[in-house]
Amino acid sequence: LKTPAPFILAEGLFALAPEKLRRLMDLSVFVDASREVRTRRWWGRAAQRNLDNENGRHMFNRMMSEHDKHVQPTRQFADLVL
Repeated sequence: LKTPAPFILAEGLFALAPEKLRRLMDLSVFVDASREVRTRRWWGRAAQRNLDNENGRHMFNRMMSEHDKHVQPTRQFADLVL
């Protein structure tokens, strides 16, 4: 249990997905990064984990597809898009 606070910050890829959770929000923000920025960041992290190979390319393509399918559509529920 948490005690009441002036505000509560919730973040995550799917923070705007559940309608039940969205109804509790006074303000919702979607941080929209371009495909180019997401790509650069992903490959930067992948290189640190030695995933800069065919397996990494497969994972990257899957990640981009899942992002487009599940994360990007929640943008419409945000009060503010940055």
